Amino acid sequence: MYADPSGDKYNKNQNQGNLNSCVTTKSAAENSKGESNSLWTPTSKQSDLWNKGKLKAHYEKHGISEFGAKTSKEYSDMAYKFGTMKSNNIIEAVEGPYVYRYEASTGNIFVGTLKGGKIKSFYKWDGKADDAVIKTLKKLGKL
Repeated sequence: MYADPSGDKYNKNQNQGNLNSCVTTKSAAENSKGESNSLWTPTSKQSDLWNKGKLKAHYEKHGISEFGAKTSKEYSDMAYKFGTMKSNNIIEAVEGPYVYRYEASTGNIFVGTLKGGKIKSFYKWDGKADDAVIKTLKKLGKL
């Protein structure tokens, strides 16, 4: 069983179809300018970016104190922008049903779903070694 930072769990041994543990390096997603495209593709409906009730909780936990967001929409927009931003400074990987993105210079961490394009979490890493995303990126050889 693996738990993502938002508390959701999935069993790596479950049949995930084409979502079984895979790792894609940013070089595989580079655009013609040499910038890395995001491996996360958001849902087309902005109102469906977060599971019901999750945006408010994440905004209250991370949005105000970590990002200075004035509203939950502003926080959601920040998460969306980071999740889709093209950058060679973002470390990115896919494992199971999740896309993980981390930018060392800002400490920003993003978790989105590979299928369905939802945002699971967006926060600033507090430097603790037991962070689930950091541990995953280390395990995959990204850090």
